[in-house]
Amino acid sequence: MNLTIKKCLECGGTSFTQASDHKCFRSIEKSFTKGTVENYIVCLTCGEILSIYILHPGKLKYGNH
Repeated sequence: MNLTIKKCLECGGTSFTQASDHKCFRSIEKSFTKGTVENYIVCLTCGEILSIYILHPGKLKYGNH
């Protein structure tokens, strides 16, 4: 994902980093879980998380939806 964040809304900082975590998300329609990567855009000045997104959202799809 290509984000254009210019300024932190919390502190006004302009330096950011990307961090990630592996989580097990489960669609409400599914009875089993699959792991996927959750990515964060974090302000290096105050630690505010400016964006959270799942790297492979298609893993949460159920059937043909």
